[in-house]
Amino acid sequence: MRTLLTNGSFVTLDPSRPRATSLLIDEGRIVALDAGATVSPETSLVDLGGKTVLPAFGDCHTHFTFTGCQVIDCSLIDCRSTAALQEQVDDAASTYAGPVIRGWQLNDALFTDRRPTRVDLDAVVPDRPVLLSRVGNGAALLNSAAMTAIGIDTRVPTVELQDGVPTGWVWGEANHRALEFAVQSLDEREIADAAAATASLALQEGSTTLHAIEGSFAGQALGHRDRANDWLDRLTPALSSLPIDVVLLDSQLDSPADLRRIARNGHRVAGGDLFFDGVLGAAYIPGMARAALDAPYLDGDRGVGQLFLDDETAECFLRTAAEEGVSLAAHAVGERAVAQFLDRWEAVLADLPEARALRPRIDHGILVRPDDIARAGELGVVFSMQPVFETRSGGPDGQYAARVGTERAARTHQFRSLRNAGVVIAGGSDSPLNPIAPLEGIRAAVNHSVEDERLSPLEAIEVFTTGIAYAGFQEEDHGALKPGYVANLVVLDVDPTDRDLLSRCRVEETWYRGRQVYRSNA
Repeated sequence: MRTLLTNGSFVTLDPSRPRATSLLIDEGRIVALDAGATVSPETSLVDLGGKTVLPAFGDCHTHFTFTGCQVIDCSLIDCRSTAALQEQVDDAASTYAGPVIRGWQLNDALFTDRRPTRVDLDAVVPDRPVLLSRVGNGAALLNSAAMTAIGIDTRVPTVELQDGVPTGWVWGEANHRALEFAVQSLDEREIADAAAATASLALQEGSTTLHAIEGSFAGQALGHRDRANDWLDRLTPALSSLPIDVVLLDSQLDSPADLRRIARNGHRVAGGDLFFDGVLGAAYIPGMARAALDAPYLDGDRGVGQLFLDDETAECFLRTAAEEGVSLAAHAVGERAVAQFLDRWEAVLADLPEARALRPRIDHGILVRPDDIARAGELGVVFSMQPVFETRSGGPDGQYAARVGTERAARTHQFRSLRNAGVVIAGGSDSPLNPIAPLEGIRAAVNHSVEDERLSPLEAIEVFTTGIAYAGFQEEDHGALKPGYVANLVVLDVDPTDRDLLSRCRVEETWYRGRQVYRSNA
């Protein structure tokens, strides 16, 4: 069945033909542009009424399972007091018969009374494990039953203690074990429901490609245990029927040897959150590892953050990935972490120059030395960035400035500098820390607080289209509107390449492989 979309404004992202007014689809692929006079009588006609059409968006950094869990489990995003938290947990325990009560998006920093503890959870659910993940999934609050079930006690260094007694708060390795426990507690139906929920969230925002970071972080870089990524293996069957493309990033990296397992399983990209350092923004709570900076923090903790890997281990990960033909994506936020990644990749390329084609990836890359921006371009390193973090935490009065000062905060998320250096930027959200919302990311890149780092609307759109395709090795048939390309489209009410219209632009329809899979009711 052929479909002709007519009376539209098609922004193709193909430099050889930037605009068109109609687009012909057959068997899920684009056949021709401006082909209205050549179609057969059997062709289905769709009049777009002058709306704008782009290649469908993507998201280069999602925690796919966690994102769906926000929908199928207890969401705590609006909880603002310990009493309200107890009420929500009690309600969840009453309505959910499963063995583990899971809650997500807990933000104790917004509580109006006091910080909740294990004792508060025990008071309402003493007999079943309760696991409440903090916003950003960097920490969790557990009740006593959960601590026992997971095997976490006072001997684990990342368990918070008060007078020698666990408060229930955990981070670091203890939190990774808790998150693994939470995912393993999902049954097959819940995994399928979570996957469908994530796909639905993406489609309503015009996204048809998600890079999914999946696998346990427990034991990361602590030694090879020859274990399969059960987390990812259980998710994969649930993806086949979804109207989205999922690029799986196996992030279970106990050691570099895991990259051989990943290559054997046919994955071309891996990691996404191989931690080179800690965090800088909203996910941070005292006790957690911080982004590795060149100069001390200015918010009371005079440290410079933490590198998780020594140089030898970091290089071993990158070298093994190169030898196995895998594009490795690493979490690197601060200057020292980004520099370490580039240093070690440069050493690998000295021996394996052909590996430059693998497009290794720095995820986040929030604060980077100027010289390293140029070096990233020379070394073929992709930056997977989340522009909405700049809106959320950037600027002279934002969270970054409070932590590192206004001078360094003016160097966060250097979109223009990176692009000018030839670095391909792929856009994402870090969902569920931020919602899957490419238009918000596009606006953030266009409206950076530092004018010299702003992208044009079209350049920002490329971050969430052609950039995504390039990072996933899909640029031969994704990310643009060209004959032969997959017909993944987003229909918008106004033209987002017009800076004056971008602020009010919204998604009207999403098409996947030539079929409409979402339509706004508004």
